[in-house]
Amino acid sequence: MKKTLLIALLGTITSLTVPTLSATIIIAGATGSPDVFGAGTGTGLTLLASTTQTVNPGAPYFDATYTEWVYSDTSGTVSASGGSAGLCQNCLDFFIELADAGPGIVERISTSNFGGFVTDVGYNTAGVAGGPAAVAAGIIPGTVDRSGAPGNVIGFNYTSTNITSGQSTVLLEIETNAVSYTAGTVTVQDGAAGFNTGFSPTSAPEPGTMALLGFGLIGLGMAKVKRNKKVA
Repeated sequence: MKKTLLIALLGTITSLTVPTLSATIIIAGATGSPDVFGAGTGTGLTLLASTTQTVNPGAPYFDATYTEWVYSDTSGTVSASGGSAGLCQNCLDFFIELADAGPGIVERISTSNFGGFVTDVGYNTAGVAGGPAAVAAGIIPGTVDRSGAPGNVIGFNYTSTNITSGQSTVLLEIETNAVSYTAGTVTVQDGAAGFNTGFSPTSAPEPGTMALLGFGLIGLGMAKVKRNKKVA
């Protein structure tokens, strides 16, 4: 009985592994060129949630509609940026596509809250199997950025490549090492800013915390076995 209990508890702990990361990441406070996620990126993804929203600050500004999707990488395929389905198995990818109905332009799209998570930011040229397709004529962001520590806001900048009336973005993508999501915010900007609901990653119990919990359970199990032995 004692041996069986210990084996079961140790099995629970060893299954709580830390994900392996492999990608070009963007850290808090950094600005850079968007990564390109190409062939193979859109496979092995499972849809968790999606939402379509509008942002309209009023004339003469933009009238924009965006869709955001949250996918989990269930394939376990992890490789360098540009060919991976995600940063780690069962981690989340966030996709955004925006269309501007005018009359004004869109110069920036940002989303939050990503503080404390690893992110790889860019656009997808392959699309997602059974999900959003790549936008062949979509406008590519000039740069991507992340706000200062803890890096809550991820931004796609179109200051040099404006999204004008009748145009759409490429399929924007944020790969993360998060495994859970919650409500978030998408903000669209030009001379005015508007925002609406979206998704963001949220924390799950840390592997270290779960390991401590497991060891605590082992201790309780051993104490119970010892106590039962004394009673016998």
